[in-house]
Amino acid sequence: MQHTRGKFAILLSLIVCLVCLGAGWAVRRELAQRALNRTLVEAARRDDLRGVRAALQRGASPNTRATYQNQVTSLPDVWKWLRHDEELFWHDAPLIGEVAENGGKNDEAILKALLDAGADVNSCDNLQRTALMGAAGGDRVPLVRLLLRYGADRSLVSRRGWTALDEAKEYNRTRILPLLR
Repeated sequence: MQHTRGKFAILLSLIVCLVCLGAGWAVRRELAQRALNRTLVEAARRDDLRGVRAALQRGASPNTRATYQNQVTSLPDVWKWLRHDEELFWHDAPLIGEVAENGGKNDEAILKALLDAGADVNSCDNLQRTALMGAAGGDRVPLVRLLLRYGADRSLVSRRGWTALDEAKEYNRTRILPLLR
């Protein structure tokens, strides 16, 4: 009986070691994927089309989310965020939403590369805003056209209760209005 317990303990130890080794490999793989996704986000923020393409070719996820901290610079900023029930300090957006909303000379090519790699055209940020809403509010006509060509849903509604058309109307983006009607 004693001999059987010893074999069982050795077998159990071996199983635990194998599980730990496998878990270590999975953790390393997850960390490598996060680093690759971070490289993709940084390349997009630098407006680096070659860097974006390289990160995507190496396996970065086109559905990566870009989290950043809002800068509270004045009381009107705080009032604006509170009035719209927005997140005051942290913003979590899909990378295509950040690219569509922020300016850059390569944004159209970067957005196309992300969409070609399989990015979800209708993914939302923590305020339920889509890339189409961001592009419409920012008067980014080529990006609105591109997003619509890839099947962006015009009818999605943000936490504010706005569609992409409402964003364009609110900010008086007359060039965008005909595209969204």
